[in-house]
Parts: sequence; structure tokens; C-alpha cells
Amino acid sequence: MHIVHLKKIRVVKIALVLVVLLFIGSQLIAPSPVFRLLETTVFVFVCLFVFVYIRSIKAADAAEERIEELEHRVRKTEWKLVVAREQIQVLDQRKSEFVSIVSHQLRAPITAVKGYSSMLLEESYGKLPDRLKEPIHKIFLSSKRAAEMVADFLDLTKIEQGTIMYNFSSVDI
Repeated sequence: MHIVHLKKIRVVKIALVLVVLLFIGSQLIAPSPVFRLLETTVFVFVCLFVFVYIRSIKAADAAEERIEELEHRVRKTEWKLVVAREQIQVLDQRKSEFVSIVSHQLRAPITAVKGYSSMLLEESYGKLPDRLKEPIHKIFLSSKRAAEMVADFLDLTKIEQGTIMYNFSSVDI
């Protein structure tokens, strides 16, 4: 509970004691039963008011404590989200670096397979038997698709890292 509310409750309690003392004192000197009834009614209403006021202060204090607890939990959760976001960024960066390294390592052997299969199809090493042309052509097409996929991965990594350069130009559609 807040100190201010505790002070308010103490003030109300002191005021209530004073009202009770005044009531008792006035009962001793009250001239008529009507006057006593009026004072008793006022006294009961003052007591009820004080009772309701004290309960509302306690309820407000409980609500404030709950709000403070919830605010603390929200700040704690926000902090966890910040930490998690940083960890995700680190993992995303590592993933991009991994894809880049793997793509670069795959590019050389795929390019070699593509190049040699192309040279075999062009008969740079001599006449190719007809029965080998179709399998070598399939090797060439597969290596070409793999090379394009590696290039796409490298482009994706460059886009994610923000290192890709765009060359905008006008085109006649």
C-alpha cells in the first residue's frame, strides 16, 4: 500500500473518532429526542461514508499493486523479446553466411562438370559415340540447373545481407 493512502486512512480514522466523541458528547446535552435522532442519523451516514471510503482506498491500492505487477511482467516479457530478436538476427546472419559459403564451395565443381560435359558435347575431345550423347546431355542440363540454383542462393544471400547492387534503367516495354 502507498504511504499516501495510509495517511488518508489514518486521517479518516481520526475524523471518525472525533465524530464519535462529538456524538457521545452531544447525546449528553441533547435537548430533545428528535435532535438525538437527527444526530444519530448523521452519525450513521458519516460512519458509512468513512467505511466505504476506506474500502475504496484499499481497493484502489490493490488495483495499483496489480497494475504494477503487470507492468513489471510486461517489461520482463519485452526484455525477453528483445533478447530473442537479437538471437534470431544472429542466427539469420549465420544462416546467410553458411548458405554463401556452401554455395561458393558448390559452384566450382558444378561449373567444372558443366564445362567438361559441354566440351564433350561439342566434341572438343574427339568424336563422341552416339550412345553417350544423351547421358552427357542430361549431365550438362543437370549441372546447368544446379549452377543456376547455386547462383540463385548466392543472389538470395546477397539480398538478405543487403550487399546486392541494383542497376535500374529505363526499358521500352
